[in-house]
Amino acid sequence: MRPSLLFVRMAVQNLGRRPARTLLLSLTVAVGTGAVFTAVVLRQAIENSMNVGLARMGADLLVVPRDATTNLTSALLCVEATEPALAGDLPERIARLPGVELVAPQRHVALPGAHGHEDLVAFDPARDFTVQSWLADKMERGLAPGDVIVGARREELAGDVITLFGRQLPVYGKLPLTGVGPFERSLFVSFETLALLDEAAQKTGGSPLLDPAPPSYSGLLVRLQPGFTVEQFRFAAAQFQEVKIVSGNQLYSSVRHALGALLSSVVGLMLLMLLSTTLLVAALFWGLLVERRRELALLLAIGLRPRGLVHVILAEAALTTAGGGVCGAVFGAAGILLCERSLGFFFERIRVTFLLPASSTILLSGLACALVACGIGLAGAVVPAWWIGHEEPYELLRADG
Repeated sequence: MRPSLLFVRMAVQNLGRRPARTLLLSLTVAVGTGAVFTAVVLRQAIENSMNVGLARMGADLLVVPRDATTNLTSALLCVEATEPALAGDLPERIARLPGVELVAPQRHVALPGAHGHEDLVAFDPARDFTVQSWLADKMERGLAPGDVIVGARREELAGDVITLFGRQLPVYGKLPLTGVGPFERSLFVSFETLALLDEAAQKTGGSPLLDPAPPSYSGLLVRLQPGFTVEQFRFAAAQFQEVKIVSGNQLYSSVRHALGALLSSVVGLMLLMLLSTTLLVAALFWGLLVERRRELALLLAIGLRPRGLVHVILAEAALTTAGGGVCGAVFGAAGILLCERSLGFFFERIRVTFLLPASSTILLSGLACALVACGIGLAGAVVPAWWIGHEEPYELLRADG
């Protein structure tokens, strides 16, 4: 039999002789890893849900052309009717500034002719964090080129069709009331859809929607990283002489940054919980090995090498704590189901969807917790195992007497 398999077999036999002790040690690890598993999944769910809710608070600031006139609103959600004058490469240049988390370019287009009463706002779905976060009533698919999103004050519903310049645009979704005037009456499309409408406008004999000049934007919505202030951004953006910076409601930014810091602190608490579990396992194994001095001394006396004894002890620790990790994942899954009902009800009251991670992510998190539990057992038992394995058999027997 291979030595590694022999050590595992000896570990299983030793654990089977004291099932009550093995069960209690496994449950000790199960409680710690189960709590960490539940905390990891719920933290991700709360972060996903709060990201949606916090995105609805709007951007931290708006970058517009220097000569543009803007009306301050409680939340910066979209650009207003200004002449597109920001260079097409400006979003990338702004994104490289220190403290910038997200930059979402938008362009306001005044529709000519029979569509002159329409307000059209083009945005980049990949970088947007304000428009799509408000979507509640929408189609069961992703936003595609040719789709349009309508504001709350419009009559269309998701699934309807709007005709612009002879082109039919499916209504992908409808926004709820936000309290921001331009957000309520506008049509929102991607930049790809705007290019399609520009083509359609020219084919129908109307004036083009886009200038032949290089692409430009009406404004940039900017979200800052936690701990970074608008004043620091103004200082960093002073090199851009052609822009003006309009800040939003600072209370919204403070709430978002505070919640982000709170969620980050949960990681520290989880690490402290794992550390305390490791120390507890080390203390338990130290006491167990001291109790088994005579048994271990006899193993050394009949020819088991100290290195082999250490391997047997570590195999016992790994098997015990791995079983506890699996039980902890089961306990954690039950805790997640219980918390989903209570937290889901709370988030529903504040009109925010409670978004659990994907099932595959939860499964991988449970597997990771079981592996972490096994690592906790090895880390907790390595020092006691090394000490007991390097003692002389005579010394162990004499200490036992």
